[in-house]
Amino acid sequence: MNSARTATWNPFSGHELDPWNTDDVTEVPPWVSAIERYRPGQGRRHYRSVRSFHDETDFFPAKVFSAACSWLRRNHGRRYFLQVESFDVHEPFHVPEPYRSMWTPFVDDAFDCWPPYGDPVVEDAFFDTITLQELAFIRGQYLGKLTMTDRWFGHLLDTLDA
Repeated sequence: MNSARTATWNPFSGHELDPWNTDDVTEVPPWVSAIERYRPGQGRRHYRSVRSFHDETDFFPAKVFSAACSWLRRNHGRRYFLQVESFDVHEPFHVPEPYRSMWTPFVDDAFDCWPPYGDPVVEDAFFDTITLQELAFIRGQYLGKLTMTDRWFGHLLDTLDA
């Protein structure tokens, strides 16, 4: 991840399937169970990392871009090269309110926010059983994550302009 040309790096672990949190998960919300239908084990693994997330500032776009803004404010008077890798917009499309319901009227805790891909048999099974409302929910979650990421990226641009 780091190279000889990079002085420092600041990782934010826990996105997607990062194995940084090994705490047991005994109970999961319905959206995690929905992921598990087509991604066995992956919903729980992801949930270990995000179960303490409550509001927007807990999510990765806010953490990454806030840290970049802070770094820019501390180093604005120096010559620098800053690379920001947010990884988002990326699945799972798990977002808090107001983004969760911003782009779709179909919000249900039992809907899947991480559609399967990469295995045609699993993909076919998923699309054979998904409802139009659940599909609209997934699209809405993607758009919600895009909107949330854009908002925090905007903070970075504002900081660069300051």
